[in-house]
Amino acid sequence: MNLSFYALKTESGNWLGSIMISENGFFSAVTDWGNFSYQWTLIGDITFKEFICQLDTHYFASKMVNSVAYTCGKSKKIKDACLRFSEHILPSLQEMIKKEEAES
Repeated sequence: MNLSFYALKTESGNWLGSIMISENGFFSAVTDWGNFSYQWTLIGDITFKEFICQLDTHYFASKMVNSVAYTCGKSKKIKDACLRFSEHILPSLQEMIKKEEAES
């Protein structure tokens, strides 16, 4: 399994989170905005990195809700926390992936 690791930082250089993804659709995050994981099984005919870069924050947040729903439910508080996570983490991850792809 090909794993990619991303150490996300804020604009001021402080730690934001650690992300691990694999080409089989696996996503795992330990961040200042929460710890979440999910696995997409149907992403079409693109790489998982390309898939991640196409996501919007609301769709991404909905998958994070699904990742915790079996233990925490789907309350408004959970949904709001997942949206905050998505709004802070997804754009930074997408930026890092795009930069990595441009450099290779």
